[in-house]
Amino acid sequence: MAASADKEDMICLNDRLGDVVAKVDKLRSGSGQDSSTFIKTIDCLKDEIKKIKTAYDLELSRLRPVLCPPLINLQRILNRK
Repeated sequence: MAASADKEDMICLNDRLGDVVAKVDKLRSGSGQDSSTFIKTIDCLKDEIKKIKTAYDLELSRLRPVLCPPLINLQRILNRK
């Protein structure tokens, strides 16, 4: 499913963002080097995460009306037993 792939992409990007943030923190505290490249990378990754999250939320919104009624009916059937 597209939503599953988007979620995996979001997790991967979030992990990458964490790695970049850790590198930036290390550079700032240690060598005093220019970290503008890392900050640009962080901003880029944040934008990617926002786009994927938006796509994921839209996909969920699209699927809820399709999936919820059958699940509610199934729950009613299971509760009768």
